[in-house]
Amino acid sequence: MHQKPNPAKNQDAATTRATANRNKRKNNRGIARTRPPQLSTMPSSSPIVFFVGSYTQAEGHVPEGDGAGIYCFSLDRKTGELTLQYKTKKTVGQDLHNPSYLQYDKARQELYVVEEICSGKDLSKVTPRLLVYTVQNADKEVSQLMITSEVDVPRIANCYVMHHDNQLWVASYGSGCVLQYPILPKEEQVQQNGADKAHSNTAQLFTTDVEQYSYKGHGPNIERQDMSHAHHVAMSPDKRWVYVCDLGSDAIWCHDRRKPLSSADPLKISTPSGSGPRHLVFHPTLPKVYVVAELTGHLLMYQYHHKTGELEMKQDISTYPADFDGEPSGAGIRMHASGKAVYVGNRNHNSIAVVALDTTGRVILDASGTSGSTSAKGDAGKSRIPRIQWVSCEGACPRDFAIDPSGQWLVVGNQDSDTLAILKITTPTHVDEDSVEVYECKTPSCIAFAN
Repeated sequence: MHQKPNPAKNQDAATTRATANRNKRKNNRGIARTRPPQLSTMPSSSPIVFFVGSYTQAEGHVPEGDGAGIYCFSLDRKTGELTLQYKTKKTVGQDLHNPSYLQYDKARQELYVVEEICSGKDLSKVTPRLLVYTVQNADKEVSQLMITSEVDVPRIANCYVMHHDNQLWVASYGSGCVLQYPILPKEEQVQQNGADKAHSNTAQLFTTDVEQYSYKGHGPNIERQDMSHAHHVAMSPDKRWVYVCDLGSDAIWCHDRRKPLSSADPLKISTPSGSGPRHLVFHPTLPKVYVVAELTGHLLMYQYHHKTGELEMKQDISTYPADFDGEPSGAGIRMHASGKAVYVGNRNHNSIAVVALDTTGRVILDASGTSGSTSAKGDAGKSRIPRIQWVSCEGACPRDFAIDPSGQWLVVGNQDSDTLAILKITTPTHVDEDSVEVYECKTPSCIAFAN
């Protein structure tokens, strides 16, 4: 999460790569963009809405925080053109402060947002919140956000929010903990607030039974792993287990949902020393889990054991090219809906790695070195090359990205260059780099489709 500034040689290398890519496209198409185009104001056909969280102020890992709060865009699924619907920096009574992560729930038509304040000094001035918005007309050309409720989350660097059933889970990086906020059932919301306030910004959605679990641990990287740093929360497909990625402890903690969070004794699943697990995703149909390790830039593939919650590591693969000589910094991870590829964000290399999977969910390893990647571990001593396409994000620091529900478009948020890059996915394992279009969006940090 708190990555170091890019070394000069990495920035020079990234600039060289970007220039080469632009020149290549110029030769192919006779035109090269030198700045992001203005956002379209024309209506789009077959649009789908997505939301972007942003940093509104600078933090240690964010050189400039110029975001407008929450952005809402529509994506034309035929052309890939973006339309900015609106942006909002204010809630009732105060500005949004670094709404850096958000999640949309289609069934409830709600957007959940967590604010991230990274220093105790700032925390004494502003209390970060967990906010709930009702999304109106999410499937239409123009949607609307209405603040429904909010609750204080006085922890340092809240960086992730997950919704399931009547619960919201928040990972707090700086405080090394996870919090669980129960949501009142709809009928109780009406009883407590009255029918006229059940969906207003004064509504009480949360119960007072907030639970917290604090983790203990550290890793070999003294600067980044001095203590536990909870970074991500994920629910298993069978809804039995909750997993928390702890970057500071080189661990993935597994909680049994049948037990109260505060009194639980979670299972500790260790990751390679110094790896720093950041986020994970499940395969859509197979018992496989994929973890992006921020500090090493590796992709870790695990076998999921649903009866015990245990994760058994099967593959450990670098998502960076063999000739990369900078400091790896893994970021987002997304699974293509087909299950044929997993996508990983590479900061400092400014790319998205499209990693091909076979029918068993394993990373495909080629005998030849044509892909240019480092060799894989965890394959009975074999040294082969993972099949990876590196896609330039046409910007700096791809903090997050998302794949649209149809699996046809890749949207990348470039935090340090204030842009969104839109690329066409031709097959699950291939992205057309010549299709890239770049749009202005200040300090994007998270992308969530209203799918």
